[in-house]
Amino acid sequence: MTQKIYDNSNLAESYAGTTTPLTFSFATKMYEGVYQHFCLMMGVSEKIIIANKKTMFPHMVEFIGFRMYYDLLNWYKLVSLLPGYKWNHEFLEQMLGVQKTHNFKKELKNGFVSKYLIDLPVLLFQVGKITFAFIFMGRSIRKFNQHFDKKYEEINKIELDELSPDKLRSLYHKLVHEFIGRFRVPIANDLAVMISSGMADKYYQKHIGKNGIYPFLRLSSHKSLTSLDPGFEIQSLAKKITKDTGVSSLFKKNNSSEKIWELLKKDFNTHPLTTAIQNYLKKYGGRAPDELKLESESLKESPEKLIAI
Repeated sequence: MTQKIYDNSNLAESYAGTTTPLTFSFATKMYEGVYQHFCLMMGVSEKIIIANKKTMFPHMVEFIGFRMYYDLLNWYKLVSLLPGYKWNHEFLEQMLGVQKTHNFKKELKNGFVSKYLIDLPVLLFQVGKITFAFIFMGRSIRKFNQHFDKKYEEINKIELDELSPDKLRSLYHKLVHEFIGRFRVPIANDLAVMISSGMADKYYQKHIGKNGIYPFLRLSSHKSLTSLDPGFEIQSLAKKITKDTGVSSLFKKNNSSEKIWELLKKDFNTHPLTTAIQNYLKKYGGRAPDELKLESESLKESPEKLIAI
């Protein structure tokens, strides 16, 4: 009987609590597709990818008791396809935030022919591909962001409610086809961060301090996380409200969030605050608690939730 190890320490941040089969079916397909493209980018042969198409890639995440978990053995196996598994599996555990380490051993081939005439050239090819990808990572990320922002703006202009089910399905498949391969770039960037920070931490612990480099990095970083931008903009909106007596009166009265949003659109349609809220919804409308769950309503779908905040 094959041993299975499940962990959701990191995954629970994105898919907290119970999750529907709808969200799981989407997530598992995305993991499956994106990581195949990522492996190709990292120099893994198509033969190895095909050999794992039915076993590893479809089972990166599992659905147990309406909760999502990493199937850790498949993540170890994924990292074992890349050079430096001896160190990288430790860095993977740090990145995933697993509760305890696990003893997963990579299968090693014996014999001169296997080691030096087959495995070594493959290893050198992979190291070259990964090094090339890491050197040009900045440019790759910029290109990815530019393309994503352009497409996101295009999609934002489409009134999805007005599309027929057939057209919605067609649009969905078109976007999956266009983006699933491109998302290898953020995954490769995650790998670069995982390896570089992991190596820096080992060096730091050995030569400078036992506590590791991560507390030092947090203290030395002077730039706020991009993920905090929506919160900062909400603070900015709140300040705009307090400075305008007409608008602030809507919030001070015993009005519901739905009523306030209705009045803003009706009586303050051209007001700078209403415009600012609409711009916020356009930029961050997809953001919300449990935003990766397809069953969760986004702020764009329910603007009154933003008013409530």
